[in-house]
Amino acid sequence: EDSFYNAEGQLSQGTKNCSGYDECKENNETACVTTAKYRSFDPANLLAGNIKSGETINNVTGSLNDTNFYEDCDTDGETGCLAVSDYPAVDKGSFSASDIKIGHSYAGVEGTLRDCLTSMQTDCFADSSTVFKASSLTGLNPSVIRSGVQIAGINGAYPSASHPLSGNTVTNDLNSSDFASLISDSSVFEYWDKDGQRHEASGDAFLNAANIGENLNIFGVVGAFEGSNFGPKNFIAKAKVVGEIELSWDVDPDAAGYLVVFNKNSSPTFPPVDGVSYSDYEVQSGGTTLIPGAAASENFLNHSLNIEAGVDYHYAVYSYDNATTRIYSLASTANVRSIELDRFSSIDLGYAHACGLAADGRAFCWGAGSYYRNGNADEADVPRPEAVEGGHKFKKITLGGLMGCGLKEDGSIFSWGDATSGRLGTGDISGEAQVP
Repeated sequence: EDSFYNAEGQLSQGTKNCSGYDECKENNETACVTTAKYRSFDPANLLAGNIKSGETINNVTGSLNDTNFYEDCDTDGETGCLAVSDYPAVDKGSFSASDIKIGHSYAGVEGTLRDCLTSMQTDCFADSSTVFKASSLTGLNPSVIRSGVQIAGINGAYPSASHPLSGNTVTNDLNSSDFASLISDSSVFEYWDKDGQRHEASGDAFLNAANIGENLNIFGVVGAFEGSNFGPKNFIAKAKVVGEIELSWDVDPDAAGYLVVFNKNSSPTFPPVDGVSYSDYEVQSGGTTLIPGAAASENFLNHSLNIEAGVDYHYAVYSYDNATTRIYSLASTANVRSIELDRFSSIDLGYAHACGLAADGRAFCWGAGSYYRNGNADEADVPRPEAVEGGHKFKKITLGGLMGCGLKEDGSIFSWGDATSGRLGTGDISGEAQVP
């Protein structure tokens, strides 16, 4: 490089063209000075196989496909780059914007295809994130779709008269029109559960108005029974004398009769079966039956057969509507321990009555019962020792003419019988105390 003055008269550094020729400015130009951009070359060595395909040099069009001439494609829709696995070549003539889901772009084409939004819609996009999925219409008809459901525009009709349930037989079907008559009759009918399994069942002739409480509606059968569905009230069991247990309950004006069941040392588990009549002392699984009588007014029973001393007896009483159908009520229960009396530790005599003190402190009286002198809430005469009411345990007992007194371990006194002249010490000077 030399210093020289340029055309403007300024001192410059560089190479000065002193040939009188202009610099080359285009490809294949001659009679010009070559530059770094437009260099000289030997046309004899310029072959198409040495020129990149699509380029022309000195009128020679290249055929070289060497990929080293291209950068890898790295954006969608890019051209003039090398197609790679992440950005492969795409034939744009094989699809259009309507083939691509909206919001997505492929090969520079923005999609216009929308998600399916309604049943039976077409030309929309169905995928795992949508509630509207593609459905094959092959084999899809009303007989395979549940009644009331629509799939792909087809209304279901299964089951129905035109499309009956699978396995349907000539057996009566359970339906709304004859439901009540089928379940209240002994004939066989069929039904299906929620899993589509078929079942057969028989109705029950006892499911009728006469056996259902008045104005109650069970499966369309309106009841007319005026009796009680509940057990007799105030059921009481008392062990008043050795070898006997007294049972009583309130009269049920709507009942036709009663049934008592008992068990020793545990509650009876035998429930009477509707429509079945029982006899006295029928031994059942879970209890033995006692029949107080057919009349509804017979609400009292003395159980005395084979009563064992010192045993817990458990009872259940049922009422029933009539002697023929015998629809039994719920049970009322009671229990009591039978009296165990071996001997008295002491006795005392009154006027036509006597009392004894058992080893465990219980008092037993017998004889004339007027003025409640036996302490059992009853003025009837007592032919054998009967427990004084209240379950008291006395240390000592003593009798007057028409009354009795008991002394407890804690010094308290209980008295019963005739209160004339204040002899009972209760503050009364007349009347009687039926129990201590």
